[in-house]
Amino acid sequence: PRVHSDLAVGSGLWSAAGGGRRHVSVRGPPVDSLNQLYVQARFMDVVLRNKVLQWATPCNGGFHAVLTDEETNSARWRSVFVHADEEGELSPDQVSWARVKNPRRAVEKMLRVYDMDPSRLVDITRQSIYFDSVEELRLCLELIESDPHVVIERIKNRLDPNYDPSITGGYRDCALNVRIVTDETRRCRTDLHVCEVQLVLLDFAKLQKSEGHKRYVHFRNVRGE
Repeated sequence: PRVHSDLAVGSGLWSAAGGGRRHVSVRGPPVDSLNQLYVQARFMDVVLRNKVLQWATPCNGGFHAVLTDEETNSARWRSVFVHADEEGELSPDQVSWARVKNPRRAVEKMLRVYDMDPSRLVDITRQSIYFDSVEELRLCLELIESDPHVVIERIKNRLDPNYDPSITGGYRDCALNVRIVTDETRRCRTDLHVCEVQLVLLDFAKLQKSEGHKRYVHFRNVRGE
């Protein structure tokens, strides 16, 4: 998948398909400017946060919690997650959100992997949802797939038994590249911006913390990625 700049107005965006599924006819050139990509990302960051809250709530999905000053020291070496309450409510202020990808890392990835093509950066805007079980993760995946405002461009299923975990230092997840197509995103010309959503089991999430993440970064650098 690639990130595109915009759509021609009145281009006939939607074409209906069987079972209520929708497909988008992509119009417009790919993004050719990193600055343009980050302008899109700043807007889509808020849109994606709202979406993952919507997907996670019915599936008992969780997020990294914001820690208070008193909690910071005691929670330094453990993962802290927040779930929706009994009424299905989850305040965005409770969540420690993933940030838009650091521009320095984006440039590094363009140089190492993407031949300086910014349109191939499809994880500038990203969030993760965490699950206790495979069943909860599967339910969330089905919910995303059935969302009429979502177009799934690609799925990387690193939970597949045939996947070689040595490529990612033992880490596994299910990573989706998606576009969110609503009246709002079409109006703002961001409906072709590709985001990343990681569906992660808690046991694997622990590998992302502290020393585990440092080892992965070193491994990635050795591979030139």
